[in-house]
Amino acid sequence: MNNILKIAKNIIKMGLIIPEKEGYYLVDQEIVKIEKKRGRTILHCSCPSCTRFCNERDKICSRKLAVILFEAQEFKLKKLIRTNLETANENKKLGIDMNPDHLINLLNDLKGFIL
Repeated sequence: MNNILKIAKNIIKMGLIIPEKEGYYLVDQEIVKIEKKRGRTILHCSCPSCTRFCNERDKICSRKLAVILFEAQEFKLKKLIRTNLETANENKKLGIDMNPDHLINLLNDLKGFIL
C-alpha cells in the first residue's frame, strides 16, 4: 500500500491528472470515472490491473488513489485561498496595510500546499 501511495503522490506532482468532464479524469493515459450513487461512490479505472481484477473487493490502483488525493487537495486548496482572501479583504476594509511578513506567510502556505 505504501508503494501505491508513493506512486499516486508522484502522479499528482508530475501533473498527470487532467480533469475531462464531470466525474471523468485522464490519469497517466488511462480513464478514471467517479460514479456517485445513493450512499456510495464507485471508482472505475481502465488500466489493465483494474480490468483484470475487477471482481476483487478492495482492489485499488495508484490512479484511483491519485484521483482521490487530487480531489481532496483541490478542496483544501480552495479553502486555504478563501480564508486568505477573507483576511486580506478584512484588512483592506479596516484600512490596515498588509504587512509584507503577513503576505509572505500567506504565500508560503500556498506554496507549501501546492509543492
